[in-house]
Amino acid sequence: MVYYLIVCRSLTYAQRTALALERAGITAHILRSPKIISGTGCSYSVKISQRSLSSGLVVLNKVGLN
Repeated sequence: MVYYLIVCRSLTYAQRTALALERAGITAHILRSPKIISGTGCSYSVKISQRSLSSGLVVLNKVGLN
């Protein structure tokens, strides 16, 4: 299965993103961003499935987490 990572600049933003997605019925998991994505910085990602990506982005846009 294909998954997408929504990269967030902090754990707080990742938690807010995951909560908004979960409230909309979209399964989301928080994890540390891979080093290839985050470089030397510290960032977190929210992992969602490919089939949930478009509806997840709509949800995040509505709540202002885009």
